[in-house]
Amino acid sequence: MSRLKGTYKEIIDIALPLMLGNMAWALIGITDQAFMGHFGKTEEAAIGPVSIFYSILFMVGFGYTRGIQIMIARSCGEGDKKQVGKIFDNTLYVVAITSIVLSVLIFLVKGFFLNLLLHDKNIIQACQDFLDYRIWGVPASFVSCLFIAFYSGIGKTKLLSFSVAMMAIVNIALNYVFVFGKFGFPEMGIKGSGLASSIAEWVSLVILISGLFIRKYHHEFHLFHSKLEAKLVYVMTKKSTPLVLQSLIANAGWFVFFTFVEKLGQNQLALSNILRQIIMWIGIPIWALGSVTNTVVSNLTGQKRLDEVYPTLKRINWISFGATFIQCALLIILHIPILQIFTADTVIYETALYPILVVCVALLIMSISNTFFNGLVSTSGTRYALYIEGLSMVLYMFYVYFLFHIPNLTLSLAWTTEWIYWSVILLAALWKLKQTKIIQ
Repeated sequence: MSRLKGTYKEIIDIALPLMLGNMAWALIGITDQAFMGHFGKTEEAAIGPVSIFYSILFMVGFGYTRGIQIMIARSCGEGDKKQVGKIFDNTLYVVAITSIVLSVLIFLVKGFFLNLLLHDKNIIQACQDFLDYRIWGVPASFVSCLFIAFYSGIGKTKLLSFSVAMMAIVNIALNYVFVFGKFGFPEMGIKGSGLASSIAEWVSLVILISGLFIRKYHHEFHLFHSKLEAKLVYVMTKKSTPLVLQSLIANAGWFVFFTFVEKLGQNQLALSNILRQIIMWIGIPIWALGSVTNTVVSNLTGQKRLDEVYPTLKRINWISFGATFIQCALLIILHIPILQIFTADTVIYETALYPILVVCVALLIMSISNTFFNGLVSTSGTRYALYIEGLSMVLYMFYVYFLFHIPNLTLSLAWTTEWIYWSVILLAALWKLKQTKIIQ
């Protein structure tokens, strides 16, 4: 990767493959939700909480490798490709071991944890059935996170879109086969959805590994040559741990929110599951541009060109807000046909518009917050990300607790929790960037 300048062209060149990849990644969750929505009411209600539960696991690997992506991008900005190889190799050791340990741990404690947070026994059993098969995808997802960090950090993101697109295709095909029992396979229901997603993740990982050798990146960046270095692992872990904790806190907060929604009834939970998938879909450009922010800003920081960071953040924000606004407008206009993808329940169609409007406002706030937050992470360090996440989550949880003690709470009002969360993130990130002179 050459040293970047943060132009619109560079931003879009890096972002487009990531958006396509994230689009395919989001299809995993959408596929699981859609198939369960046409399989059974209990499964439709269960897939949301259990998907968040799995996301909490995934975010351990993703959060750790976000810090690694920043280190790789900064090393590229400094022109040190050997250091990229050392960072990659040592991270591979860490994520491989961690994923195996977590898989075993969750397999053992999942029943206790789900019974602690949910009260509907049928939903709890469906969640456990899904996790029994989904857990096998954890090692593949963790190692894939490292490859995503590597390809993003060096600014070569096209292969990511292809690998995740193939993952989505495999997941859709296998969901159809396993969930409904096609082509001679037994009908597995929600178990089949978990198995399909796990197989799809392993397919994606094989593609990412193959691309590394086909493009000879293993030679260019001196990969698979380094021994485990305790000092480097310490530095990487110190850099990444705040991002891991930040990701865990964010997803844990969402999981708690869904456990409260479950008490409102299965229809409200089913609609909230759909709203979550809509957020993941419309958030595709937002998350992709957040990753671009990490890469470009870290690269500029490695070049000691901090004066160009804020203009770059503004360019990214224009793209992020514009893409989000267009998608939200289409969602509002076409919300009925979109909901029909996820469920056949007409009651959900009739009650969805106002919650969708609330979610759209949250997405517009998020489109700006995410850019400034990732700009802060890339310039001021990951520790501040944890502080801001902690503050946001404390206020978020207070608001959730307050709302769910209101009699006859509506789902629309419940989803204003996202306004609180993303507004605090935005204001705190802007304050810190101003304090550090990134924003003049």
